[in-house]
Amino acid sequence: MGIILFILRQKKESFLIRVNETISTTIEHDLAYIFNIEPKFTIKLKQLVVLICSSKPYELNISKLATKIGINRNTLYQYIYYLERGKVFNILHHKAKGDNIFSKPAKIYLANTNLNYAYCNTIEIGTIREGFFTNQLKNYFALHKNLSFFR
Repeated sequence: MGIILFILRQKKESFLIRVNETISTTIEHDLAYIFNIEPKFTIKLKQLVVLICSSKPYELNISKLATKIGINRNTLYQYIYYLERGKVFNILHHKAKGDNIFSKPAKIYLANTNLNYAYCNTIEIGTIREGFFTNQLKNYFALHKNLSFFR
């Protein structure tokens, strides 16, 4: 998702609406096309974004998340992977061997802190700080590919 350029000369409410529309477009069109997701299942991806937004990063319970959304654990792992690839989520993984999408993430953050303000009913400042820090480290290590912090 990167930098959202439509912030200039807009009120906060209209900016948050545009952020929400951008994520909806990303999920409903881009991710659905790239990962061959049927349109009726894109609502589950949106539900996942809202649930991640409303939960604290250290309270990640895959089974409860899957139950709340009404999907199985393997599908949840796929959806988390799709949203990470779509730059909606930043995911911290435990140090593990291989690149298995079915391994439990240590923490999941929204990729851009503006998403917290667009999707969350209550804002946890600690979550915003952690999400921002994670975003900055991910960008730094993406620029310096020989360093390893994220997968």
